[in-house]
Amino acid sequence: MTISRRTLLAAVSTTVGLAATGALTPVARAARRSAAPPTAAELAQSGADQQRWLSVPESRIVVNPFDFGGNGTELEQNSGPELPLSVGYYAHDRAARITDLLTVFRANGDRPSWTPPETTLTEDFSSVDDWSPAGVAADSSTTPGLTTLTVTADQGYGHIARRITVDLERTPMVSVTVPATTGTWSLKVNDGTLTDDLKLQADTGSTGSFTYDLRAISGWSGTKEVELRVFAVGLGKSVTLDSLTVHAVPAFPDADETVAVADEFDSTAPWSSSSNGTTITSNGAQATVTLPGSGFGYVGRQVTVDVTAAPVLSVRVLATTGAWALKINTGGGADVATLQPDTSATGTFSYDLAGATGWSGTRTFTLKLYQIGGSASGTSTTFDRLSIHSGAPWAQPATQFEHVWHPGALDFQASYPAGTASGFDVFHDEDAVTRVVRAKGLEGDGAGKLLLAGACRGTVRYDAGTRVVTVSSQHYTYAVALPRGAAVSFHASLAGLVFGAAGTEAPTERTGCWAAALPGTGDHAVGVGFAVDGDAAAAAAATERAGAACDVAGATADRASWTTYWDDYLTRVPAVQDFSVHTVDPVGVTAEQVRLQYYRAFLQLEQNLLPATPETGNMYVQVATGKASMWVSGSPGTRAVASWDALLGMQVQVHVNPEAAWGSFVGMMALVEADGKLGGESLPSRKAQTAWILYQATGDRARLEEVYGPLARHLRWEQQNMRWIYGSHDFPDERDAEFVISLIIDFDYAVLIAQELGLRDEVPGWTDLRQRTLSDYRGWFFPGPGVTLQKTFLEHSHPDEVGLTMYVATGLHIEGLPSAPLEELKKRFLNDYRPDEQFAGLAGEAIKAPDAQYMTYGLLDRGMVQEADALINALTRDMVRSGWFAEVYRQSGSLTQTPTADGVRPSLFGIANLIDNVWITNGYRLDRGTPAFIRMPGATGGVSGLTYRGKSLDVDIKGSVIRLGGEAAGLPGTCRVLDAPVGVTLDWSSACGGR
Repeated sequence: MTISRRTLLAAVSTTVGLAATGALTPVARAARRSAAPPTAAELAQSGADQQRWLSVPESRIVVNPFDFGGNGTELEQNSGPELPLSVGYYAHDRAARITDLLTVFRANGDRPSWTPPETTLTEDFSSVDDWSPAGVAADSSTTPGLTTLTVTADQGYGHIARRITVDLERTPMVSVTVPATTGTWSLKVNDGTLTDDLKLQADTGSTGSFTYDLRAISGWSGTKEVELRVFAVGLGKSVTLDSLTVHAVPAFPDADETVAVADEFDSTAPWSSSSNGTTITSNGAQATVTLPGSGFGYVGRQVTVDVTAAPVLSVRVLATTGAWALKINTGGGADVATLQPDTSATGTFSYDLAGATGWSGTRTFTLKLYQIGGSASGTSTTFDRLSIHSGAPWAQPATQFEHVWHPGALDFQASYPAGTASGFDVFHDEDAVTRVVRAKGLEGDGAGKLLLAGACRGTVRYDAGTRVVTVSSQHYTYAVALPRGAAVSFHASLAGLVFGAAGTEAPTERTGCWAAALPGTGDHAVGVGFAVDGDAAAAAAATERAGAACDVAGATADRASWTTYWDDYLTRVPAVQDFSVHTVDPVGVTAEQVRLQYYRAFLQLEQNLLPATPETGNMYVQVATGKASMWVSGSPGTRAVASWDALLGMQVQVHVNPEAAWGSFVGMMALVEADGKLGGESLPSRKAQTAWILYQATGDRARLEEVYGPLARHLRWEQQNMRWIYGSHDFPDERDAEFVISLIIDFDYAVLIAQELGLRDEVPGWTDLRQRTLSDYRGWFFPGPGVTLQKTFLEHSHPDEVGLTMYVATGLHIEGLPSAPLEELKKRFLNDYRPDEQFAGLAGEAIKAPDAQYMTYGLLDRGMVQEADALINALTRDMVRSGWFAEVYRQSGSLTQTPTADGVRPSLFGIANLIDNVWITNGYRLDRGTPAFIRMPGATGGVSGLTYRGKSLDVDIKGSVIRLGGEAAGLPGTCRVLDAPVGVTLDWSSACGGR
């Protein structure tokens, strides 16, 4: 950002949240007058439903991103006895997820020493002089220690090859580390007798470290001369190689341990349960789990184990063509523990079964090996051995832990077999994060230590002089600055580290995590800095940023600064008087709950901002669709910005951060192509409406003029493409009512913009387009009495679809709609409308913000005020009850059950919808652009701190009138008092009459 918050808030010296003792401060519950903004402390959350993600405006970093395609709550995904810190990072139009970037343990004594396995080949790819290229260009000069293969052959693939002699009895394992790929890659071998190469790794786009058992996969034995071939696939695509090693089989973790369950996979009989057609087959030595279709499935085996005596589960994975996972189930419901989340990594893995489940004594449960194919079909994973055995983790996770979310920091506190640790995570600035850990009494009997650790995925380097670990990949680099006095080691995996797997003093080609042992009592800080790109300059920048963040006192000051920053920001949020749920049963939702969720909506809106991304050609701030959800399916250059969701965010953000709202919109319009197309997912148009709202709020005519050209081109393109286009879903004859309705309404705003800019010659064109599109709408979607369609296909490529009411009923908001189709839409709405159900009965399958808004506006336009009032309040109530700002909401059952949130989460849709609903119930309609006011039944509230033409605007409902204040109320053509009949929308531009 252009303003350093440390400079802005340098005078702040107080600390908040984490007391000197390390105890978590209780979440503030101070009572306040409804119209007053809360402090940042009041927005803190603890318990099972707390938010876990955190960011700051215009940072590429999001701490603890949420995997909305996965399972569990934010807390379940981003917490645990290891106190994990995960990070999402945006660069090059991609959103990278780095899990377990930081974890905290108690080390039970000194770290184990390391004896390297016997090797036949150790290739560090500092060059490829010993390899023969075919169809690829090999570059070993750009980044030291890495080689990038780029496909040059017209056939679309190429490789490098190297012949070696290998003793398969001594060194049968092949390990390769691939930091990055822009296409796919594969690893193959041939002994000179095969017509087709033997695949160790089939074509994959996965990156990381992979290990394969050449002897098991090939069936070969003894000493063989073979040729290893690393392929890159896709003309112009590349794969980056870090290392390749041929080595001995590492000792299985159950060596010298008591084994309770041992599965050599010589038989599949114990694996008697499965899902989604998943199968398991054995060749007598290994077993392969195969998913015939897409998605995911599992095979399961029931076991009975004394988990006190055998608390460790270990598994060896030889190969996968998709991804795999390992979970625990006790029957009759959801899995109770995820030992291994979805991964494409291969090798040997160990897990703390007792710690992950919290179990002790004898337990009966089902082991579930999942195969994850995603969109691919026929994927498989090969397993070599699984055992449950004795042993104790060297790196001990917490026995008890808790987390508290604050707008400016994340607190944690944990207890161990000996001692405690507490601390917080905080942003140092937009490019760096700090974790502070305060350890006390972890020494125990004198041997215990604080152990900090982090998983590494990429090229790992370590500077012992500065105590900085750098991890580089193709698109970004991050650096971890460690505390003074740390004893640093490197290990193959975090899971291996936990169980005392051997380590090295410097990274090797097999490094998968770092560890730093520290005294068991003391305050320590770890700084993590990020930079775009994977070159030396990026490493230097990330290192500098990490070093600046590696300071306990500095982190404490950062925390205070961010708290003050958010306190100030909350005072700039339009203040609302009435947060009560009206008309419908509140189901226990209080005005205070709505109030806090309203301010959290604005907080997330601001934290959601991404910066300009010069590497993609975008020089504008971005209103991301869901920064923490890692959504990146938008237009190339700003893939994090959806051309629908983000617009709704801009429409409310303009009242608190007009520069960001305008900047993101201008950036979106800059990507409109010459033919009017906007790349990425094609979505219903709210663009002219957004331009008009931004202009009316700010009065920025220059920007309105700037965007008019590309906006006009795009609206004309939309008129030829009134359908969803995304990936393979592209049917030229499809017409979607949701798209058609949105465009008709957007043409109304295009007329207003053209008139405002004095473009009189443009107005008839927009009017004609509107009329023709409206005529088409009537003909396409109302085929006969009692029938309303969402989709029709002009060339009959697909059957027509009745679709969901939420899409169809948005047509109620079309001005000038003839009575026949209007009555059909009313019937369609009323057929689903149930004010005594969740979401007023309109979310049996789904409801989302833009459709809920246009339904609401349409109901108000048609005088259906009671229905609109019930819908608004039911939506507000149930969004608050769900605990999410989501793309989609769904009825979960009876009124008292918790409503379901689905789709992209967190999402601007939920944020914008909640704010819009609260403003309507307090007298203000944002959708008109030009200020419009309404008095809903029983309304007594108001909103202050809105903006009109860059000046403040306050709205106050007093009896049967609406009083207007602020600087905007003194502008020409305005008035300060409006008579306000219930449910009638009053446009300020016309309602003042001659006053």
